[in-house]
Amino acid sequence: MKKYLHTIRARILLYTISLILLISIIIAFISYYIASTNLRDNLIQTTETKLSLLASSIESNIESVKGFVHSCQTSSQVRQFTIKDDDSSKRLKREAHDFVMNTYSTNAALRSQLVRMVIIRNSKNDIIQVVESPFSSVAVSAKSVMALPCFETLYQHPGELSAGIIKDPFSPYKDVSVMPFVVTIEHPYQSQELGYIFTEISTSVITDPLHNYLTSADSRLYFHIGDTLYQYTEQSLVVCDGNFELLQDLSNTALSEDTVIEKVRNEEGRVCILITRPLNSEGLYVT
Repeated sequence: MKKYLHTIRARILLYTISLILLISIIIAFISYYIASTNLRDNLIQTTETKLSLLASSIESNIESVKGFVHSCQTSSQVRQFTIKDDDSSKRLKREAHDFVMNTYSTNAALRSQLVRMVIIRNSKNDIIQVVESPFSSVAVSAKSVMALPCFETLYQHPGELSAGIIKDPFSPYKDVSVMPFVVTIEHPYQSQELGYIFTEISTSVITDPLHNYLTSADSRLYFHIGDTLYQYTEQSLVVCDGNFELLQDLSNTALSEDTVIEKVRNEEGRVCILITRPLNSEGLYVT
């Protein structure tokens, strides 16, 4: 037997078997790598598609409120109310109020999406308010709205949810979470601000679509609203640190150019994939 192993034929056979084993191992490794990469990419793209559908549902809810605000912002009745501050102001306020309430009543979804909208004259001596009765526990004035700590930030970023989620300052006896934003009412012919519209959107515009969104047990949902990161947990949005260490950028596997995909390590040392989709609303992302 030992003599056979030293023959040329035996050595060739041994080298051949070794080479076959080596090639088989390489092929198996490459096959495993390709299969696992394809599986990862398919999972990422499936998740991206689901996030896109979720983002569309949330954006539809937000646009419902913003569309109503825009109608009021460009209404001639509302503009007349903000311009005139004389003997005719009561009639103009009534006409503007009727327009606002008639527009509001045509969209039933607003009752759950809109917490409060306050139209403020530039003179700051009068307002028109739309608010559901459960949220009307405190008197609201132009000065009280404009004195809010977040008002100036919202004014500097019109139409954006730059303040994130806050507790409704005009409902102190209820734990009501809202996302405020401010837009200005412009003069139709001059470069002049006639007033402001302060709006509070219910966080239900985000949380309601999540009731039908299925995630695996080891998945998490995050929302970037303004400069703050929130995690969706127990049917509510909770502030979280979101300290992730970037390991690899995988955005080249995304279906859409505006999707950001990152391989990161979280605070617990766990390696995971973050898939982030922007919404149409400035400063709002879902991960």
